[in-house]
Amino acid sequence: MPEVLIEFERFDGTDLAAWKLEEKVRNLLDAAHRWQQAPKLLVLSAWNKGLVSAPEISGLLTLCRKGFKTGVGASVPALHGVSVLFNRLIFQTKVDGTLALTHSSCERLQ
Repeated sequence: MPEVLIEFERFDGTDLAAWKLEEKVRNLLDAAHRWQQAPKLLVLSAWNKGLVSAPEISGLLTLCRKGFKTGVGASVPALHGVSVLFNRLIFQTKVDGTLALTHSSCERLQ
């Protein structure tokens, strides 16, 4: 049984990217329920190249605290005893074209 589930998503500051982050949280919560809450840690890691607007996390918090209904109407309730972290990674492109991590932050959603 997994102890940690992680999703990665590129974030470019657009509304579509924000929706994708919420979708990734839904995937994590749903997967944790399917594993009968065996994972004790869920991590959503959003990364971007250069500076973009910070993701709005209020929707992510609501999903974690209240749960949600799937597209087919199945209820995925809030988790208890499981931590959910939002990790943000900011990279810069170096002269040689490679990426260098310039900033990392982590915030607990639940």
